[in-house]
Amino acid sequence: MPCPDCGTPSAPGAHFCHQCGRRLVALTDGLTAGDRRVVSALFADLVGYTRLVAELDLEEVRARVDKALGLLSQAVVHFGGSVEKFAGDAVLAVFGAPLGHDDDALRSCLCALEMQAALARSQAGHDRPLQLRVGIATGEVVAAPREMAGTRSLALTGDPMTTAARLQQLAEPNEILLDDATASAAGPHIGVEHIGERLLRGQSRAVTVLRLGSERRIVSHPFRRVAPLIGRDDEKARLTRLLRRTAQTRRGGAVLLRGEPGIGKSRLLCEMEDEARAAGFAWMWLDNTPHGMDTPYRAVRNMVDWLADEQGVAAGLVARQLLFGAGAGPSSDPESARLMLGAVAVLARDSDVRLLARRVGSRRRPTWPILPN
Repeated sequence: MPCPDCGTPSAPGAHFCHQCGRRLVALTDGLTAGDRRVVSALFADLVGYTRLVAELDLEEVRARVDKALGLLSQAVVHFGGSVEKFAGDAVLAVFGAPLGHDDDALRSCLCALEMQAALARSQAGHDRPLQLRVGIATGEVVAAPREMAGTRSLALTGDPMTTAARLQQLAEPNEILLDDATASAAGPHIGVEHIGERLLRGQSRAVTVLRLGSERRIVSHPFRRVAPLIGRDDEKARLTRLLRRTAQTRRGGAVLLRGEPGIGKSRLLCEMEDEARAAGFAWMWLDNTPHGMDTPYRAVRNMVDWLADEQGVAAGLVARQLLFGAGAGPSSDPESARLMLGAVAVLARDSDVRLLARRVGSRRRPTWPILPN
């Protein structure tokens, strides 16, 4: 199987990639011939490769394509997928095998969005920028480890593999197309636009095609009002008391709600939304998902992004106000100013450039707009 980080084929029985050192032992653990898995297959193809070959030196083309494929692979690894194979200027990634998660469809969509963003950043300033077409499909496959000609790979057989490739061919440059199964599984976390049914090449039944727009923040949890909450009166009463005490004293509180999966933790919190709003609180859902474990302060970043979108301002302004108060300005000490601005940048993915001076400690001072209360 190719290394998920660098794409180098692994030797039979190897526990680590001999090129980059990535641990490989888990790639096929637990898989036996004939295993059935539900996976989301992602097929991403670089647009503009043929034109580059015709117009630029081949070594320059190879360097740019290698860099682009490296960025795509990094996105796959970040969201817990595996690179199944590279094919020229395209990459096929799988979410759900050999390692499965309960949100593989959502991970594949977020991965595609990150691929687009990372490629766009890397191509800024190029006269002939590369673009990306992506297709994603979800369904059942038969998975099994395979060792042939001295290399180890993961063999996947099923409709999602071919459907993802056909959707990619149907997509326009910088477009991400999904099948209905992927959109349904990703649920309310993504924004989609229905394109209609298409009969894809080589298939006998039409596929419902949707265009992926962006990640969507959940205003109200989908579990809310699905069914009445039975029991949990004591737990609900404790949470209600905390909310009311916080509203009266204006001093914050925290609750750790823990338990086995499936016992109704999210459902209980859904029940508290009306109580919180009645007490005068704003309410937001923030998911600190496993695929964001390597992102520092991800939950706080999500909160900053949410508030920034709500107020229509840059996330950097919200982060500065949350950290240092509405009237805080840059410190006169260069080191303190550097740390302060760095903290803002950590919490704001898209900090406004007005927050940063051209040279820390110089006479040129950054502007510090005050957010409305």
